[in-house]
Amino acid sequence: MSGGNSGAVYEISAGEGRFRLSLAATWAGNDLVVTITGGDAPHIGSVAVAVPRPSLRDPSVTSATASVITLVGHKDDELAKPIAEFMAARLKVAVVAVVGIHVDGATPDDVECLRDIAWELARSCVAGAVRQGSGHVRGGALRGDSE
Repeated sequence: MSGGNSGAVYEISAGEGRFRLSLAATWAGNDLVVTITGGDAPHIGSVAVAVPRPSLRDPSVTSATASVITLVGHKDDELAKPIAEFMAARLKVAVVAVVGIHVDGATPDDVECLRDIAWELARSCVAGAVRQGSGHVRGGALRGDSE
């Protein structure tokens, strides 16, 4: 899938059993819509919209700012916001991140494991875009095939 190719989908998964998470990324013009879901009850828990901008500390570095909507009783914003900001800053495009992960009776260790898996997926998506492109998705590509 390449920047500007609306509707093309990139999908990856990681983890096992009730800790299996999936990431799907779809282009909307030059912008990227990402969903990260999984666990016992995948759902929409939080939506973050991030846009790249010059860093306040060092304008030569790209950072990002995000706005977040979280459904009542959900904590998915703890992943949606930083992941959307990370992807927007690295890929230099607007990113919408929809996150919904639920594991019944999750312990703090379970939550940390799920957080690690979600970040693994996000980093893999960004690395694929950078590796296949010119450093950002507008000139690059994300493909749905496994490497």
